[in-house]
Amino acid sequence: ITFKENKVHDFAWFASKNWAVQVATLKIKDTNKEVTAYVGHNPAHTNGWKDVMQYIQNTLDTYSEHVGTYPYETVKVAEGALEAGGGMEYPTVTVVQQSDDPIFVEQVTVHEVGHNWFYGILANNERTSPWLDESINSFYERKTVTPSMLPSSGIMNAIEQATIQAYDHYQSLQPLCGHSAHFTNMNYGLDLYQKGPDYIEYLEAYMGADAFKKG
Repeated sequence: ITFKENKVHDFAWFASKNWAVQVATLKIKDTNKEVTAYVGHNPAHTNGWKDVMQYIQNTLDTYSEHVGTYPYETVKVAEGALEAGGGMEYPTVTVVQQSDDPIFVEQVTVHEVGHNWFYGILANNERTSPWLDESINSFYERKTVTPSMLPSSGIMNAIEQATIQAYDHYQSLQPLCGHSAHFTNMNYGLDLYQKGPDYIEYLEAYMGADAFKKG
């Protein structure tokens, strides 16, 4: 069995005899590009994973429209025993922590598949410039995930805003463009995944959506 993909700078491979497997051909909106999507997940997690192909389709459509057409022939999402938490990205491959929660599966799938643009295609270095990867990707993730599932709505927004206010008051602020090793744990999470995309949203509003998108 041979696996081949062009123009990738890293790879990962996952397999399990126990997965429920889905395969589909997805056509990217407003293009002639077709992508083969593969999903492997715990068969007991049908509730959390029943719409995963739609999450992948939404990511391919939104990121291709705003950033550039997805260049690869395949996209893969696998549910795995990820001790680091959340998800992890490799070119064309996403591994998602075990979960039967559709909100979690959607957010992590969109975010990690989105890394194919910021990290995959651009091959930027998340260690030296994490904002180029996590902040920009999180900005486009917000455009893709179902709005009601984003933390910017409801009680989650209130909790996050209270956390940021406490963080601003009690913690030392750090430049967003710093090396990943220089961030404290709290700064890394809030700066790169929350404040970074907030700044980019401000820039988009300041420039106007059309001018921002053209840029």
